[in-house]
Amino acid sequence: MRKLILMIALAASMAVAAQANATLVSITYTNDSVPASDTVHASAMLGVEGGQAISGTGTISGGGLVGTLPMTLIFPGAAPAPLIATPAADCFPGAVGCYDVSLFSCGCSFVGEDTVFNVGAAIPVDVGGISFQVGGSALNYGFALYDAGDGTVGEILVGDAPPQPSIEIVTQGGVLEARTVPEPASLALLGVGVIATGVVGRRRS
Repeated sequence: MRKLILMIALAASMAVAAQANATLVSITYTNDSVPASDTVHASAMLGVEGGQAISGTGTISGGGLVGTLPMTLIFPGAAPAPLIATPAADCFPGAVGCYDVSLFSCGCSFVGEDTVFNVGAAIPVDVGGISFQVGGSALNYGFALYDAGDGTVGEILVGDAPPQPSIEIVTQGGVLEARTVPEPASLALLGVGVIATGVVGRRRS
């Protein structure tokens, strides 16, 4: 029995270590520096691996949007439908990997994003930024966050699909905060390991 418990504890520790490469990050963004009607509040949970945001979902409100809408991270080469990769010439000369974002015209501002996300930095995104599809394929709005270069975070929110209004906000001065959070699976496995180790300790005493 003691061997079994030790094996469980070891497996739990190995599983936790294996997940060390992927980090779950909670982010919140607020821009109160624009007119009250344009104030945006967004939050999301990102999967960050190797300094890159690789997945994420969240919600956004304000900025003229009606209600609170879901948003999904746009990952280069794997954009959520109906975002489609298009030639750079379709947008700005020299732009890399633009998306045809349909309802809100060309989406160069939403692509070529390298998805860099440095959790420990004051501004965790770079000038390329990270982007989200807002409202799913039915609405297909877009929201992007990037380093504005003046110590603040820039924001782009665009879309035009009833019943939502036509929105085109491009501004800077917002605040983006990020913090790592324990993953539930890791916590559970770690808990098993700790309990098992405690049981073995009690049996030995």
